[in-house]
Amino acid sequence: MAGAEASRGGAERVDVVLSALARYRERRALDGAETSGAECLLERVPRVEHLAERHRRRIELIERAVHEGWISAEEAAEVYDVAREEGLEPAFAFELVRCGVAVCEPEEVPPEAPEVLKGQPEWLESPVRPGAAVRERRLRMSFRRLRGLLERYGTPEEALTAFAQEPDVDTCGY
Repeated sequence: MAGAEASRGGAERVDVVLSALARYRERRALDGAETSGAECLLERVPRVEHLAERHRRRIELIERAVHEGWISAEEAAEVYDVAREEGLEPAFAFELVRCGVAVCEPEEVPPEAPEVLKGQPEWLESPVRPGAAVRERRLRMSFRRLRGLLERYGTPEEALTAFAQEPDVDTCGY
């Protein structure tokens, strides 16, 4: 029974990531852009890229995601920037994040800190929001893994199916 549940979960993840691809293609088609082939999901940076155009596109994608109400502006900016750094088309990266399927790191149990070291001094405030490092690591791991699969497989459907069936990929969110 556990094997059947695991395979059903894998099939559901495949459906979820393929629906992210469908949403990406619908939006790109409305914009009149190419949407077929694995290369459409890989970030292609022209040799002479107009900085103003790249900035406009960044703002447009971030504002669209925030307007839809499923992500904050800070998180959307991080998705866009990490996707570009990892070579994944940012518009598709937003759809992948939206579907919540990601490379999930195993649950780690932190070692018990000695009584003296527990907690932070009152005067010390963390400049990083809780979970920020985990979120960035999950974004990078997922985008890198997917980029590698897109380069290896002939179609986005094959790459996304392989991604969703990886043993450490699940609906753990970002």
